[in-house]
Amino acid sequence: MYFLFLSIVLLIIHTQVSRADTTCIDFRFLVYIDYTQYQFGYPPFNDNYDVATYVQDINRRDADKTFHPISGSVPGNGTFRLSGTYCEPANATTLLVATHGLDSDRTYWDIQYQPEKYNFANYVVGKGYSFLSYDLLGAGRSQIIDGYTLQLPMHVAMLEKILIKIRENSLFPKSVEHTVPKKIVPIGFNVGSYIINAVIAKNASLADAAILTGVGYKASVASSIGSLFSSWNGKIASTVDPKWEDLGYHSGYLDQDDKFVIWKLLYRKGYYDTNLTDSYSTEHRHPQAIMESATAPLVSLNAKAFKSPVLVMALTFFDTKRRIRLYKLWWQLPRHSGTISERSIS
Repeated sequence: MYFLFLSIVLLIIHTQVSRADTTCIDFRFLVYIDYTQYQFGYPPFNDNYDVATYVQDINRRDADKTFHPISGSVPGNGTFRLSGTYCEPANATTLLVATHGLDSDRTYWDIQYQPEKYNFANYVVGKGYSFLSYDLLGAGRSQIIDGYTLQLPMHVAMLEKILIKIRENSLFPKSVEHTVPKKIVPIGFNVGSYIINAVIAKNASLADAAILTGVGYKASVASSIGSLFSSWNGKIASTVDPKWEDLGYHSGYLDQDDKFVIWKLLYRKGYYDTNLTDSYSTEHRHPQAIMESATAPLVSLNAKAFKSPVLVMALTFFDTKRRIRLYKLWWQLPRHSGTISERSIS
């Protein structure tokens, strides 16, 4: 179903090509960004008791008055190293730029387990689209920075600059052969979708369409973060696995050591292959910086100026047994004059 409606939102018809006819290359690139650097309002975590106190504070009934995770802000800038994968089939004119969510990396889009079922990169390339996926700062093979520094506005500034550089044909190094796309469509999962939403809210000219998956806009950001933190049960990453300390994930990064925590948050028994979900709950996860969630309420998602097509997909618990019954599909088209139509797909 997810794949079926991808062609609807792009409004383009492509011929089928195989991944075998496609050139894919891993590469690294540098991006300079200016951003607002928010400062963490708590002392650095010394141990998991400090993390527990933080989670308690965010879930207080009066947290809107007592919880202050941000103490101030200063102008920030810097050049950072990112890692990505680019695939281009013959005669491609549209480029999808993929942003993964927190706790994962760009392999989310390029799953090697039963790729005929689960590999999204293969699918879209097979439909004739170019595909660029990249690791967020602090994830995968991209640069790791301090967890009290890495925050959502940095991710937003990073994607904005990536899209600008693609428009200017200055993103790819000379070693990466590529065609300048006629259309650019960012696609995200979970927090990656919020990043895209924030980018098109900030600069509506950078995308010709947008695909936002794994998102929900009903609940308040603050209450959602508190609930997720309690359910996620994060701990200082190096106390979960010493390898994180060796890789540069210090006390500002949190991780968890119970695969069923991820199941509770993302999966539903009977709807997923456990061989795949267990692997991605353990082998492919990455710690998340505490400031990524702390700065989420500070990012504007008001994208009224963006008049191009938007596809939003989110799972819905529909009946009393809380079984996943449908996707809710929204898309915004220019002829709707900025309104959003809603349809339910069973």
